[in-house]
Amino acid sequence: MDSADPATLPTVARLTELYDEYARGNRNVLFDALAEDVVWTSNGGRILPWSGRHTGRAGVEAYFRHLDGEVAIIGYAVERVIAQGDWVIVMAKARARFRNGEEWILAKVDLVRMDGDRIAEFQEYYDSAGLEFAMAPTGGVTRLAGAAALPSMVLAAASPTAGDGGGQAIA
Repeated sequence: MDSADPATLPTVARLTELYDEYARGNRNVLFDALAEDVVWTSNGGRILPWSGRHTGRAGVEAYFRHLDGEVAIIGYAVERVIAQGDWVIVMAKARARFRNGEEWILAKVDLVRMDGDRIAEFQEYYDSAGLEFAMAPTGGVTRLAGAAALPSMVLAAASPTAGDGGGQAIA
């Protein structure tokens, strides 16, 4: 956890608590921490069914329904937390199992604006091209024969679990 400003320590502690609960599979704690007018944005373009802007608790619950329809998050590890004022950056890796049976470790960055102990705004960024590759019906590993046509960042950012996982153990 990185935080140079002591005034941000309560915000970082609260957000760390919420991420820990999410990693344990307890989404209700997350839902209960949403501001009434929360804006939740997943920046994955049109490719990914859960992408887009979602508002309010009902919108965030719809986001998770769409996400769950495509992928199971089976592990989550926060690598770094950086705070400035009411904004917090969370760098993390998620272990995901896709409907095609593939498991991948995916790097992501979340920008979260807190309003007291509530999440007022959430924006997530990840390699959407890598996710599209991983979600393909034939699976990402099966399609690696054609990977030369893909940008190298796609293969580096969304690596199958057979890779090193960035040195992080993700349960």
